[in-house]
Amino acid sequence: MRKSVSDLQAKSNKELQKEIETLRGEIAKGMLDLTTGTVKDMNAIEKKRKQLAVISTVLREKELVEMLAVK
Repeated sequence: MRKSVSDLQAKSNKELQKEIETLRGEIAKGMLDLTTGTVKDMNAIEKKRKQLAVISTVLREKELVEMLAVK
């Protein structure tokens, strides 16, 4: 399920970190399934990688805004 950027921006940094960890685990499991040949959806890994990139970008944006606000 795809989440909108505004929904992700509303979450805290800890929640985003948790989602990143979850997605990384799911991607690793998907890669293992790919090597063993038990993949059900070939595009699932790619979708999760893209979602990981979006979440990582939102998290980094929030970190930069916080860093600039401190200065």
